[in-house]
Amino acid sequence: MLTIKDLGIRQFETDSTGAIVKSLKGGNTPVAVGIPNAEFLNSKAFFNQSKIVQMNAHEIMTDISAAMAEVHPSLGTWDETYVYRDKVDIHGYIESFKAGSQYPMLHPDVPISEMAFSRVIARLPILGNDTYNYSLAMKWEPTQVQIAIGLNVRICDNFNIMGNSIFLKTNRSFNYESLRLELRDKIRNLEERFQLDMATAAALMEIKLNNQNVRAIIGDLLLRYDKDEPVIQYTDIHTLSQEVAKLEKAGKPVQDMWQLTNIGTNMLRFTNNGGENVLEHHQAFNNYLSSFIRN
Repeated sequence: MLTIKDLGIRQFETDSTGAIVKSLKGGNTPVAVGIPNAEFLNSKAFFNQSKIVQMNAHEIMTDISAAMAEVHPSLGTWDETYVYRDKVDIHGYIESFKAGSQYPMLHPDVPISEMAFSRVIARLPILGNDTYNYSLAMKWEPTQVQIAIGLNVRICDNFNIMGNSIFLKTNRSFNYESLRLELRDKIRNLEERFQLDMATAAALMEIKLNNQNVRAIIGDLLLRYDKDEPVIQYTDIHTLSQEVAKLEKAGKPVQDMWQLTNIGTNMLRFTNNGGENVLEHHQAFNNYLSSFIRN
């Protein structure tokens, strides 16, 4: 069973004897860490009282699997699940040493079974071929559930939410039961959506780019951000620019729109992103670049 040390979600200070005296949030992992779904299921269910989302992440995964299997009996199982290092509750321990405390000091060997995560993203493969997967991504928080079904590129595991993909999220007037019913309706034509999204990917490959084109796109993304019409956040635009610059310096500039799409979606990977709006950002970025396809 995974532990705090394995997940890297805490750093520890020790005294001169080597005894742990303080736990510091943050740890040494990226913003999120991917773990096998079986390990996540060992964690505690986060206590949730939301009227919009009345189920915990463990229950939602079971429910979605059942709903999907009704339409796609050959459905796979949940694979990598992402948990966020700043969205974890560990009760029953103290994080700073206090002499005489009735609670033990938090330590690296605390198992995942004593952790409850309040932001979880999990992925469920649905369809696929040698190049692409069509996968469902579920993001759970105590006050909202988001579901996206999109294209995964097998070689780099990027997630692409395109125009033919599915994106649903709960809100005050659209609770989880409503989301589940709409999801069941939409997944009946997944094979058709998969084919359309692969056609979109092929069309993006046909849009050839040079350095000037790529710089114009990055400039437009920045201008949209400054006009309060952001496609993605400023830090993501800056990271995209840095990645493009590295390729130019290496003499391997971006060749086409599909390559630029995957540079961007790699930048927006779950492990690189705080997770608050990660699925929306995937959708917005993919739709923006897809808008360059000539009908």
